[in-house]
Amino acid sequence: MLLKTNNKIKSLALLFMAIASLASANEDLECKVWAVPKVSWKAYELQSFQYSAKVQLFENGNKGTELTLNNPTDQTIERIDWVNYTGESEMVAVNISPRATFAENFLHVTPPKKGAQIELIYRQEDEPKCLEFFEDGEIAQLPIYDNCLASRMPQGVVEKEVKDSVIRTCTRIAEDPSFGDLLRYNAW
Repeated sequence: MLLKTNNKIKSLALLFMAIASLASANEDLECKVWAVPKVSWKAYELQSFQYSAKVQLFENGNKGTELTLNNPTDQTIERIDWVNYTGESEMVAVNISPRATFAENFLHVTPPKKGAQIELIYRQEDEPKCLEFFEDGEIAQLPIYDNCLASRMPQGVVEKEVKDSVIRTCTRIAEDPSFGDLLRYNAW
């Protein structure tokens, strides 16, 4: 009896997951025009105990900053920013792989102020945004249109004139499908 109950619970859980995933997929299908995602600069802050920075004096008299840290992110770090002990902003260009250890000497760069945090700067593509949604009637037409295209161009590659004709035909069918079209293109 307990085994049957567990199986029913598992079946219900699977059904719920299937419905939830279909619902999120349908939200994406409702979008007609997507905005091209932008790439933005993002920052990950490291506290002073998460990195090491010290002044280096070289034999030729030049001063530099030795910076050692671990990249805790899943992103490639392209820049490191901080405020030095004189209150000025410093920036160095780097290329630190995700989850990698980094140690480098930078000439003519003042180290961060004692106890100051530093920022690891990386690029990240923003989530795409929907600019225009399908109307309710248009959403109902999508399966008919898609199935019509697939049935008339099964290989996907046809001459431009044929493709244009198929698109016009499928658009017309999807706008006002007959009962036979609904059956033929599985639009239930």
